Amino acid sequence: MGFHISQPGSSVATSLIDGEAKPKHVLLLEIKGSQYRPTKIPLKSVRPFEYADVVLKDEPDIDPNDQASIIEHLDTVVRNLIEKSKKRAVSKSKLKLPLVRIKVDYLR
Repeated sequence: MGFHISQPGSSVATSLIDGEAKPKHVLLLEIKGSQYRPTKIPLKSVRPFEYADVVLKDEPDIDPNDQASIIEHLDTVVRNLIEKSKKRAVSKSKLKLPLVRIKVDYLR
C-alpha cells in the first residue's frame, strides 16, 4: 500500500530569512476511502515578506565610501521590494506593506 509524508510548516513568517519570503499556503486534504486529494490554497491575510542581499562592492553605481550613495541605493532596493510585493499580492483590496529585510555586505 505505501504511505505519503506531508511536512507542514507555519502559515506565517516565523523568521526573517529568504525562505520565508515565498507565498504562504495551507493544504486542504480531502479523504474518501483510500483515495485523497490535496488542494493548495494561497493565504490572503499573511503579511508579505520580502528579502534581498546587497553586496556594496558588486554595485557599480555606488561608492562604498559615500554614505549618501549607499542610502540612495538601499532606498531604491526597498522601493523595488515593495513594488514586487504589490505585484504578488493575492488580494489587492487589503494590501499590506511587506516586512522587508535587506542583508547588506559593506566590506571593502
